[in-house]
This record gives sequence, C-alpha cells and structure tokens, in this order.
Amino acid sequence: MESATTINWQQFAGRLERYMEDLRKLTRRWQLWLEKSELQAVAALPASTTTDEHFKAEGLALIEQLRQLAGSRDALLRDAKESGWPATSLRELAQRLPNWNQARLRLAFDSARQQLEHLKRLHVATWVALRETADYYQEALNFVMSGGIRMDITIDRRQPESSGGLLDASL
Repeated sequence: MESATTINWQQFAGRLERYMEDLRKLTRRWQLWLEKSELQAVAALPASTTTDEHFKAEGLALIEQLRQLAGSRDALLRDAKESGWPATSLRELAQRLPNWNQARLRLAFDSARQQLEHLKRLHVATWVALRETADYYQEALNFVMSGGIRMDITIDRRQPESSGGLLDASL
C-alpha cells in the first residue's frame, strides 16, 4: 500500500513540475506578444493586413493555450481530490507533497508568481500605450481633417483669474 502512495505523490509532483514549466513558457510567449504589440503601436510600424492577421492569430493561439493550461490545472486539482489530497490551489497541493522541501518546486512557484505579476503590469502598460497612441492618431486625424486649424473648445473664453481657470479653459 505504501508503494502505491509513493507513486501517486511522485506522479502528482511530476505533473506539477510539467505544469509549472508549461506556465513559464506560456507567460514568456505572452510577454513577448504584448511587448511586440506595444512596439507596433508606439513606433507606428506600418501594419499590413497580413501582419495584423498574423498578430491576431498569434494572440488567439495564446488564449487557446491559456485555456488548455487552465484545463490542466483543473484536472490536476480534480485528480488530487479523488486521490485523497483535496486542495483549492496548486500551491496548496504542492505544499502537501513530500518534495515541497526541495528548492526546485518552491522556486518554480515563486518564479511563476513573479512572472504573472509582471505580466499583469505589462498588460496595464500596454493598454495605456495603445490607448495613448490611439488618442494621438485620432487627434492627428482630426487636425488633418480640419484643414490644419486647431479648434480648441473652452468653457470660458475670459482670461483665467487663478490657476484653476487653466484647467477649466482646457476642458
């Protein structure tokens, strides 16, 4: 009976390690994809339909791989529960395994946490860069369409009496 238990925890440990490696690879590819999207927007690289379609396809492939990875996570937790190791997270499951004391598994979890935190920050930064770029292009397009005449819209055309008036006048 002891031998079967040993094999089970070793199988779970192996599956966890493979999952963590897959997660590391996917987050790295996701990071590169985000960085490329930001560079394309900020550097105003000429976009062709082929490039846009390839870029979109690459993003959709990443999303599909993320779904598959999430399915692997769910299956791992379900199998652990059925084997008598119920856990609400992979970290909780890993902490119950005898090899948790090995630095490699703990480092993999810490690294994954750091990668995911970095990816969250990168998502926000990319969104801001893309939004600012879109606003810039919209403003440039409006300028060109108005014949090069900038038409500021102000609430109050009087000279501002205080610094607060500058904010009001620029709205």
